[in-house]
Amino acid sequence: MNKYISIIIHSFGLLCFFSLGVSNVGALGMMTQPIEVDKVLRGQTLKEELRVLNNSDRRGKLELAAVGEVKNWTSFFYQGEVVTDIEISPQTTEYIDVEIVIPQDIPNGTYQGELKAKFTPISSEDKGTSTYASVSQQISRAVRVGVTDQEIIELDASLSPESYIILAENPLKLKARYYNRGNIVLFPDLQLKISRDNKTIHNSIYPYPEDESPVSPLEQKEIIVTYNPGKLKPGKYKSEATVFLNEKKIKQDEFTFEILPELNKEEREAFKGFYFFGGGLALLLLTTAVIRKRNN
Repeated sequence: MNKYISIIIHSFGLLCFFSLGVSNVGALGMMTQPIEVDKVLRGQTLKEELRVLNNSDRRGKLELAAVGEVKNWTSFFYQGEVVTDIEISPQTTEYIDVEIVIPQDIPNGTYQGELKAKFTPISSEDKGTSTYASVSQQISRAVRVGVTDQEIIELDASLSPESYIILAENPLKLKARYYNRGNIVLFPDLQLKISRDNKTIHNSIYPYPEDESPVSPLEQKEIIVTYNPGKLKPGKYKSEATVFLNEKKIKQDEFTFEILPELNKEEREAFKGFYFFGGGLALLLLTTAVIRKRNN
């Protein structure tokens, strides 16, 4: 078999991230770990990405199909359009989105099938008409979906600031990373409490943003909450961040951040230059030392 293509199928999005097994058949390499999702509700959409690498020197056609019990539930999208095949150039990686929509009228149970990708190289081209070779390569990946009518609410969360050191004129940005392990959409809220010397300075609840899509089942999502310290004095502050779901505490983290004195014009321009050239945290700390020395 000629060496035409290697295809890597990689799970992400609303499906769990699996450790992948690798199999080789002739020149065809692929990730063979099955897609297995349990306790899925009717009407739920599972999202998958196929990452396709053509490592040959031949352009060709990639045909996409689902078989088995998931055949009629599955659609393939390329650049936002529904497709059944695409052309792929040599030494090129293409990304195909896959959606598996669970029907509303099926009984509980386990349903199985496969996602298939077949590559056929172009043997010749004449005046815009392509002739395809008779030899093709095909890979497949098993799919197993367990359908239930039981709602499962399970959320993992982690919290951390974008930076532990902020300039006086800049806001504090808190990253909330959510992983929905359940099977219904979730709208977690976040409470941010800031204190200094055991005195509470700020204590507010930030509802889940109305303009943000909910955290879908099996999705990992990051939400950024912004707090403007306004006229808070330079110094160190204690922050307590708590995630709530339906008024139930899910996660709580504490951290300390520092507000630097306000920069003068010369120092502000110097800091911008450091940031632009990628100095990162080391140069920020250097700037901090300079400012502290100025204020001593």
